[in-house]
Amino acid sequence: EEKKAAEEKKAAEEKKAAEERKAAEEKKAAEEKKAAEEKKAAALRAEQEKRRAEELKREQEKKAAEEKRRAEEKRAAEERKKAEERRKVAEKKAAEERKAAEKSRQEYINRLRNQAGTGSEAGSASTGAAQGTNAGGASGGLDGGYVAKLSSLLISNTTYQVPADLIGNPKAVFIVNVMPDCSIASVRLKRSSGIPAWDQAAERGIKRSDPLPRKPDGSCPRELEISRGPRDNR
Repeated sequence: EEKKAAEEKKAAEEKKAAEERKAAEEKKAAEEKKAAEEKKAAALRAEQEKRRAEELKREQEKKAAEEKRRAEEKRAAEERKKAEERRKVAEKKAAEERKAAEKSRQEYINRLRNQAGTGSEAGSASTGAAQGTNAGGASGGLDGGYVAKLSSLLISNTTYQVPADLIGNPKAVFIVNVMPDCSIASVRLKRSSGIPAWDQAAERGIKRSDPLPRKPDGSCPRELEISRGPRDNR
């Protein structure tokens, strides 16, 4: 009877131990499963956070790029507007200068014609035209049309940048000897304008006008006194 009780006790203890081992194994398995699930959930959260961070970064970069594009477009538009305004101002100024130059030129030619018509000496220091002498050496006036033609030729062949601080219209006077075929034999500076650069530019303009135009009667003046100022053609 004692033996049976001992065996039953042993069996009960073994059963209890087996149940405890099973419970421990089940607990361990549950804990491992839980840990695995937590690890998986943490990895998923980390992946989701990484994607959200990447999406946020892309959105920020896109927003920054869009703001940069808009700023560049705005700046370009402003620059185009300013360039257009400068162009209009420059065109208006150029048109006004051309109009003023043409008016000055026409007034200049009209003065020369009026002086020729009234017998005044063409080519005085105030007009910048030419005074001719005939073969006999006596002073003689030139035809107003010829004076205008010669003056226009000299103006077109003269290049000079008038200094902004130039005061008045200082004249350079030249004596020009002319051949029978109207080619220029010599050019001599009779009186300087006081501005060497203008003296040289005016002399070059005279030489570039070689040969000079013939007078209405087909002849060529033997000698011309030509007075030129830097503002004559302005």
